[in-house]
Parts: sequence; C-alpha cells; structure tokens
Amino acid sequence: MSKEEINFDADINQLMHLIINAFYSKSEIFLRELLSNASDALEKYRYQSLTNSELETNLSDLKILIDFDKSNGLLIIEDTGVGMTKDDLINNLGTIAKSGTKSFIEKIKESNSGNTVDQIGQFGVGFYSSYLVADHVKIITKNDDDKEYVWESDSNKSYTICENETCSLKRGTKIFLKIKEEHSDFLEVHHVKEIVKKYMQFISYPIQILETKVVETEVDADVETDNNDEPKDEDTDEPVIETLEEEEKLEKKMTTQKTEVQEWVTINDVKPIWMRKPDQVEKTEYESFYKSINSGNYLGCKHFNTEGQLDLNCVLYIPENNIAMFDNSKRNNMKLFVKNVFITENCENLVPTWLNYLVGVVNSDNIPLNVSRELLQENKIISSINKVIVKKAIELFNEIAENTNEYNKFYGIYSKMIKLGIHEDEKNRDKLIKLLRFYSLNNKTSYISLDQYIESMKEEQKDIYYITGQNINTLEKSPFIEKLKEKKYDVLFFDNSIDEYMIQNVKEYNDKKLADVSKKITLDDKSDEKDDAKYKDLIEFIKSVLNNKVSEVVVSNRLTTTPCMLSSSEFGWTANMERIMKAQAIRNEMMDQFMSSRKVLELNINHKLIINIANKFKDQNNKVVLVDLINIMYDTALLNSGFILENPVGYATKVNKIITQNYCMDDDDDDKVTDLKPLPDDNTNNNLDSIDDGPSDVSTSNNVLDEQDNDEDEKNRNIENNLSEVNKIVENI
Repeated sequence: MSKEEINFDADINQLMHLIINAFYSKSEIFLRELLSNASDALEKYRYQSLTNSELETNLSDLKILIDFDKSNGLLIIEDTGVGMTKDDLINNLGTIAKSGTKSFIEKIKESNSGNTVDQIGQFGVGFYSSYLVADHVKIITKNDDDKEYVWESDSNKSYTICENETCSLKRGTKIFLKIKEEHSDFLEVHHVKEIVKKYMQFISYPIQILETKVVETEVDADVETDNNDEPKDEDTDEPVIETLEEEEKLEKKMTTQKTEVQEWVTINDVKPIWMRKPDQVEKTEYESFYKSINSGNYLGCKHFNTEGQLDLNCVLYIPENNIAMFDNSKRNNMKLFVKNVFITENCENLVPTWLNYLVGVVNSDNIPLNVSRELLQENKIISSINKVIVKKAIELFNEIAENTNEYNKFYGIYSKMIKLGIHEDEKNRDKLIKLLRFYSLNNKTSYISLDQYIESMKEEQKDIYYITGQNINTLEKSPFIEKLKEKKYDVLFFDNSIDEYMIQNVKEYNDKKLADVSKKITLDDKSDEKDDAKYKDLIEFIKSVLNNKVSEVVVSNRLTTTPCMLSSSEFGWTANMERIMKAQAIRNEMMDQFMSSRKVLELNINHKLIINIANKFKDQNNKVVLVDLINIMYDTALLNSGFILENPVGYATKVNKIITQNYCMDDDDDDKVTDLKPLPDDNTNNNLDSIDDGPSDVSTSNNVLDEQDNDEDEKNRNIENNLSEVNKIVENI
C-alpha cells in the first residue's frame, strides 16, 4: 500500500532544534516523557472502560513493556493503553506542542463526569524528546475505533502515515527508537532500569522490561551407550534391584547446565507509601522506604496528606547524621514528584535553607511544569508547599521534644539550623524560640529552655541574662558575671557563633527582656552615679590616654574580684562578635575600626590596682608612668573580656618595661625613672566619616556557623595564662 506523506504544520526545523537542544538538559529525560505518555494512554483506557460497558474491563492487562533489539539498535516501548487513531497521530504528533492529554481532560470536565482521571503528561512536545537519543522513530498504534497505523519520521520536514498491512497489536502503541551510536548505553538493560526507577518507580501501572537471565538446571550427563549391552526386557516380571552403590553412581551422572532464558521483570515494584493514609503504614515500612532514598537511620518521621486547594502527599525524615547540612551545592534532599513522576531533587524554593537537611518525598498534582517538565514555573503553589512543609517540620520537632533524650540528640545535631531559622524566618520565629535549649551558669550539664529559665528566676530579677563566647569553661569564669554569681542569678551560655546572629532577632521572651551581660547593664545599684562624679578627673585622664580605643570609662557596679573589664556599648560588637567578624576572609575593615571603638571600660574602684592608680594620679609626677600602666591595664582587660589583642608584641614590651623599672633597677637609676617616656601608642585616629553597614545576614556565609579562624586565639593563649601574674606585678607598682 502506498504511503501518504504529510508535511508538519509548523516550522519544524527550528522548533525541533529547540526541543532537542534547548528544552532538555539530560538525554535520559526522553524515557520519562515516553513512559509518562504511555501511562496516560493506560489511564485513558481505564477511564473509558469505566464509562463504556462494551469495552473489555480486564484492567490487569494494562501495563508498559520495554524491549531491546540490539542487532538493529532498537529500543522498543509498548503500552496496552487506548492507542491512537489516524486523526490522533496527525493532531498529536504532527502538530508540535498540541496535547491529546489536554483535550482529553477538557472533555472530561465538560461532561461533568464523577470519575477521576490521573493524567501525567502532554503527548505532543514530550514525544519529540525521543530525538535526543534516536535519529529515527517508528510508531505502530491501534485504537478500538480505528485500524492499525504506522507513523514514521526522522524529525526532518515530514513524517509518514500508513495503514499496517500485518496487524500486530490488539490495542495500544508500540514505539521503535533507532538509537544513535553515541547513546548506545540506552540499549543496555541495567542502564534503562536505573533511569526508570529514578523517574517512574511510583506510577500506578506496572513497567516490565525483558531481561535475559542465566538459569542453572540439573540434567542427565551425556554418557555413551554400550552397544554390546543387550536391551533389557521391559516385560520381565523380575524386579530390578539396585544397590546403594549403583544409586550413588546414578546421582553422579547428573550435571548442571546453564541456559539463557528471557522473562518480563517488573521494575516499579516499590509502591509509594506517601499515597496511603499515615495510620495504614507500619513503622517497618517507613524504615524500609527511608533506606531506599537515603543511607543510615533517621531521628523522626512525619507523614501527612492535604486535600482541597492544595493536594499534597509528603513524607519527611530527619537524618540521624547529615554531614552535608551546610553544603550549599545541594540545596535540599527532598525529592519532588508530580503525579508520582519524579521531577527533581534540587528544587530551590521547596524548603527554606534552615530545613535543607530534611530528607523525603513531596508529591503534588497541582504543580505546573514548563514544557520540558524539568523546571518548575514560579508561582504561589511552590510557596504554599513550602509553608506546609515548614509547619509540619515544626510539628515534628515538638513531637520529638516530648522525649527529652531523643530531643537532646536531635538538638545536638541540628541546633544551629533551628537558630538559623529564628534568624531568617520571621513568621515562625515565636514557634522556633520555644525549641531553643541552652546550658547555663546553674545548669552546666543539662539543657534548659527559656520557659525553664523564667520559672527559676529570682523574684527581684527582671531580665533574662545571657553571655556569648567560645566555650562554657571560659564563659563561667568571665568577669561579666561576677556580680550575677553573687546574686545567684542564672546566666544562659551562648557558646556558638550562630547565637550572635540569632539573638539580634530575639529581644524579649514572655515579656522578659534578654540582656547581654557583656554589654553595659544595670543591676539596680545607684552608687555608681556618685562614684562617677567622685572619680571624674581620673576617668577623664584614663579616657584621654586610651584615646579612641574606648567610647566610655565608667565605674562598674558588677565587678567583685577583677580590677576592670571591657564591655560593649548598646550598638557595638561584643567580644565574641568582633572575633567572628575579624575571622571573615572578606570583611569591611572600616566597619572593624568603627565597631571596635565602641567599648566601655568598667573600673572596679574597690580593687587594689584601681586604688593604686587613683593614688598615683594625685601626684602629677606619676602621670607619665601611669600612661604605660593604663595601657597595660587596658590590654589585660581586652584579654580578660574575650577580645582579640591587636598587638601582643607591644603588650609584652610594656610589661617588660614595667618589670624592669620596678624590679631590675639600681638605686643610682632612680633619678632616671621620671625621664622615661611612655611607649608610642599603636592606636591612630582614623577617618570614620564613610562607614557602610557591616554584614548582617548569616545566610550569606554559612562558614560563620561552624568554621572560625582561631589563629589569633592561639597567639594570645600564653599571654592570657599569665594575666593573674601581670595583675599582681602591676598592683605592686
């Protein structure tokens, strides 16, 4: 029979070039497209069988078959679905970007039928992804209402349609792909199976692939017949008696023979547990499914389904170990499915950054896809899914928190991400704050929540006190909490870098203000105002010596054993924050100078050192010597308060000079002491007129969370260990 040639009704050369080279990022996508179309064809037939009693209703025959013809370089995909008529072939394959699925769904809506239909793709553009790997495509198709036809094209200007003279299909569609030489891996069974499992493992209909297997069977060994043996008389009445030795000889004559057999194997045998109700899934099933998508164990699981404006089926897991938690190259571990067809595992907006450690599956029927189905359209549905996942994740955290031991394990791993969520997620901040746990001055070995802290507060205590630093051992010895210890107030220990960013967004909790003790705070002691006036001249002198190193010098009401300390002004950097910012590889140095100058020197006027300085200040001849003494006191306070010592060499030189003058000089040198000039100060005035804002968003650099440069701390360690000795020397001057 002659073939009828029909031109495409679009500029196929340009459009086909776009489809093959621009729409799809991976060649393997073609398999997902063709299998999705096959699933749609099966679903159409199922729907028609439910609405038309004349059609056969043996739904167990609905399946997809994948076969190979390696000798001819063919990949064959067949479905037993509805098939296509000649008009369908022309309309759906001859017209680029026209979808038979779309028109089918529109007809269902017009008929107001109560039956549901689950259509995946759009048979049209998706079909032409075949030419990613094939240079020629042949289709044989049979619809119950029409004859069997053959459609062929090499993706150039035209295609051919003819009636199939030798009918081979009862119903359905069979696609023959002539695979390009560079894509010969699609003729390998294992490679195709991996792709099918990746994208189509959870669709409703079975996908079977023809596999060749080697089967071992026991057969009689080839033994030559002895011609001299006389044939046995089968009619003899005498029984044949075999000894045990003869039976063993007979057994030894059996041998194993290997033969190749072909059989259809179902690939998608794992069923999607997210499509079931949570109360219908056993714990062992959740464990088995988790191992199929991730390694190791999980700490918690949340399974939920939503219906209505947003149809969503989801299973969330919290991994027990997640070393990729701060890996920006992998946004998240959530696999996104649309109608049980895998789309992507790297959907940027599916979950927020602070939840990127979650592992699981999100399946929705509402998500619109672009023409290639690889990328999601920007719309409010993705945003809605994001909100639902965040809500359910917080519910899961609260469920885990009901078991203290389990929550401590979870919090030990993911506390930084909870704090990052408080920093970034304003809408859920109040819910996340309740999940915070801290060690404190009165609870050094067990976590407490903010609620527990408030319950244990003293009656006269108004604020929630906290201190930030590198570790608990250092924080509990800090001079900032000396008075608080005396009053038996509890102090929360914030010993992680992320705490500095988090606390910027948590100013109060349950009407209690959170007060940073490393900044200037008031403990309802008014005596400091009188003392400031009494020591006004000394304070002014100390401030002039330190120049712009400090913004204020005040008499402290919260020091008991330490001579002085450096706190931060209300809007200045704390010692911990200054350390974090200076560890940044790329930072604003002008901001460093500006923020570093906002320190407050607090003096303990009851300490022997400060009393000694005050007495020497009354003698004008001692003021030159006091310059070095005050600078040493300032540097010592820097270390003791957790700041970084900018010039350790200069500090050591000053200490050596003081020691030399007071312990190593002869009587004859006494008259030279007054001639000594103070060492030049390292501090210089800087123009701070053009200061821009420093970094405030922790998400711009996740390195701040876990990796800080401790070189400066290591450099200062030996000096810090000798602080008490230096103070003793200075006290005796």
